[in-house]
Amino acid sequence: MPQTLSVSVLRGIVLLGDIAVEFGYPALAVPLQQTITAEVVSLSQKRVRISLPEQGVSQQQLDITTKTSPVLSDIHGILRILYDRFPALPGMELTITGDYGREEMVTILAVALLKASLKLVNLKFNTQEMVDAVYQIGEELQCTVSKPAVAVSVTGQSLVYQEAENGIQVLRVRRIPLQIVAGDTLSNAETVLTQVKKQHKHHRQEVEALFGQVARLVEEGVVAIKRRQWVELGNLCNYHQKLLNDLGIGSDIIHQQCITAHLAGAAGAKMVDHGKYVGVILLSKPFK
Repeated sequence: MPQTLSVSVLRGIVLLGDIAVEFGYPALAVPLQQTITAEVVSLSQKRVRISLPEQGVSQQQLDITTKTSPVLSDIHGILRILYDRFPALPGMELTITGDYGREEMVTILAVALLKASLKLVNLKFNTQEMVDAVYQIGEELQCTVSKPAVAVSVTGQSLVYQEAENGIQVLRVRRIPLQIVAGDTLSNAETVLTQVKKQHKHHRQEVEALFGQVARLVEEGVVAIKRRQWVELGNLCNYHQKLLNDLGIGSDIIHQQCITAHLAGAAGAKMVDHGKYVGVILLSKPFK
């Protein structure tokens, strides 16, 4: 008898430490109050049927045992890698609803499949295994995937992510007064990262010094969140935006949006890449 369940995946974003985290520095990542929902039906055979209503895809069946790629090549690639890595995964029928870009789709589909498997067939994955699996998918599909953002989608919690011995540190906070505004500029995460890598290669000392400052912002951000000091967290976001400007990241539009947020009374504002678009994340005035 097929089992049916609903899996919700929170969108994760890097609040402090974006870019630097790709070079081994810590990052502070948080969930947005925006979820992507996957309706999952277990299938007895190793088949997957996908429906993506927002993209006009209905009941597209994918054979995960074949190496040939159908029209939905990204989705086929995600499934092939997951089933190669975790052979015990069951067959599934998924309907995924929500607005998302390519990078988010990689995270959403992979995390939804793994979370569903935890419930459907009682498979056991720890957070790091799930994050590493999704990141591997991103690399093989040549798609920029942020490990901290993936970790947020897996845990549903704010967290500090670090590749080194500290790993993932979950911050159990109920609510952070964050809001993404003016997110209508298309993301170019891969281009930005390539640009910073070139700077790092030719001006290593200067770039590492900036990353060191970012790492300190992450440490101070953790303290501010634990103490619910939203004005201080806003100041840290403002300074992080200055460091991004020093790296040559951003645009006149983003700069103007940050200024507008400050004039409107935001506690802080900085550029954030949230998958399909780049926008400005702001901290609202403190609430009780």
